[in-house]
Order: sequence, then C-alpha cells, then structure tokens
Amino acid sequence: MIIIDYNPAKQIPPIVEKDINTKIILSVFKESNLFMAIKHNNKFTWFGCDLNSVWSINRTPSITIHCMSTSLINLLIDDYNSCNGKVVFYVLEDIFDVAFIEIKYNLQEVNTKLLEMLRERAKEVFPR
Repeated sequence: MIIIDYNPAKQIPPIVEKDINTKIILSVFKESNLFMAIKHNNKFTWFGCDLNSVWSINRTPSITIHCMSTSLINLLIDDYNSCNGKVVFYVLEDIFDVAFIEIKYNLQEVNTKLLEMLRERAKEVFPR
C-alpha cells in the first residue's frame, strides 16, 4: 500500500495514469469521507460518500461523484487543494490492502454500500 499524505503538487506521488486499471486509489477526507478514483468517459473522478452517510435502515448511503479531471495526478492535486490539505490518499495494491481499509474505517458496520463498492472494484482489479 502506498500512502500519500502530502501535497501531490509539491512532491510527485509514485503513481502513473495506468494505475487506475491495476490498483485502487482512495481519497479519505478527515477520516469521514471515502472516495475511490474511477475513469469515466476519459475523465478521472472520485466516486464514494460520507462514511457516516446513512439514509435508511439498511445503511444505504448516498454515493456521489466528487471532482473531475483529465489526469490522475491533477485529480489528486485538485482534491488536496479543495480539502485544504486535510486528505490522505491510499493506493491499494492487493486484496490485503483492501481488507486493511475495510477494518480501519469499519466499513462493515458503518457503510455497507461503500464496502460493496470497494469489494466489487477489488474483484475487477485484483482477479484471483
């Protein structure tokens, strides 16, 4: 796992554009918002929600899109700036990293929709 807890505009993180296909890149703002980088219509965007966003009895959150950019590095820079530096990026490189995030942010109890989204992406990126 790569943890980027610094300004990506001042220190280039060890990621490349094609990592969007082979890794899971997360943005966590103040440990309360978790977003996953996706590529849609040739643009990079964050897809996720507030970790405490519960809209019904079955813990279904409101999943939203946040920011949009033409490059992965610019997506990180824009997010870092819009969060006033209070964001940490995680680059998950295997299924064990996914399990770590599930436990760290208590996704099983806090946000089952987000957990499902993360697991589905892990199946795509880390096939067995």
